[in-house]
Amino acid sequence: MPDMLPTRTDTTVLVKLFLLVVAVLALAGCDQSGSNPPPPEEPPTNALRIVSLAPALTQMVVDLGLGANIVGVAQNDAAAPAKNLPIVGNYQDLDTEALLKLQPTHVLVMTGAEGVPERLQHLATASHFAVAAYKSPLSITEVGQIIFDEREIGVVGDPKDKPHVPSLSAVLGIPQRASIKVKLDMLRRLADIEHAIAGEAKPNVLIAIGVKPVMASGPGTVHDEVLTSFAGGTNAAGEAKVGAPTYDRESLIALAPDVVLLVMPGAPALKPIAEDERLVDFRGLKIPAVTNNRIVLINDPLALLPSTSLPRVTAAMAKAAHPDRAKAIDKALNSPLEESPTTRPATQPTTQPTTLPGTAPDVAPTTATAPAR
Repeated sequence: MPDMLPTRTDTTVLVKLFLLVVAVLALAGCDQSGSNPPPPEEPPTNALRIVSLAPALTQMVVDLGLGANIVGVAQNDAAAPAKNLPIVGNYQDLDTEALLKLQPTHVLVMTGAEGVPERLQHLATASHFAVAAYKSPLSITEVGQIIFDEREIGVVGDPKDKPHVPSLSAVLGIPQRASIKVKLDMLRRLADIEHAIAGEAKPNVLIAIGVKPVMASGPGTVHDEVLTSFAGGTNAAGEAKVGAPTYDRESLIALAPDVVLLVMPGAPALKPIAEDERLVDFRGLKIPAVTNNRIVLINDPLALLPSTSLPRVTAAMAKAAHPDRAKAIDKALNSPLEESPTTRPATQPTTQPTTLPGTAPDVAPTTATAPAR
């Protein structure tokens, strides 16, 4: 078995590796819902009171089946399972009174290099709640490890190489089989989308995550990996020196993208390029994306989250890059596990992985192409 998971995702290797993990766990009977009960220090699931200060973590918790246990969220959390949940600010500007009023058992945060603010750490100690802090993931592998990390149970790598921060599965006492199901479902949907467009030429795609000026998703980001590993495109900003480069009109001409993906969660539909102020930097440019009317809006509310929602965002990207494969991409996104071309051959030697139930079909994000002038 490999010593470590790949940093950048090789879909075939990663999905098959994870299926092998599933098989090993099944043979070992290693499931918290079976002979190995949750650690005694973990509260029972119905006693959990979770405050999530990161929308990406909120979505993971919802998909792990604990949406009803979320009692508070941060500002502008589009993944919140209910519209009327109390808002406690964000992890850098916390409403202490609102947070403590909720009596959380767990507070989940996603941080940068600065780590968890001391104020939150002191509150956790004084009020006896746990803080689980995760670095913003830069790859699909890292997203998966937040959900369930095989290193915690010694199935992958050196048994002494435990993750610094336990996964949500471990922190929240979720049965391993349930966590595996969520992680496997995300990975195989991504791999199935890649399979649906296999053999297609890869267009040059610019992922615009901001406008005026145009800001792109560059190398070393989850969306760069989603595009280049799963959605069948090359990243026009792939040679940038930073993860979020900005471009003026001259630079956009040099990039010459075939497709521009305008990733703006919750944004209204595009207007003709001459009328839409978001497209002002693209007006009159002699680039293929403008000439061929291939500026596409992805306005899924969760479009920018490094979370379990990535498969449906990947499908939107793939359909923008390969519109003639739209039906195959939709089928890949929504097919149940037992119909997956990625997992079916690998699961034949053992029936255990195929008995894991599929999830309800994801709702495809709204996409729209800029109308012609």
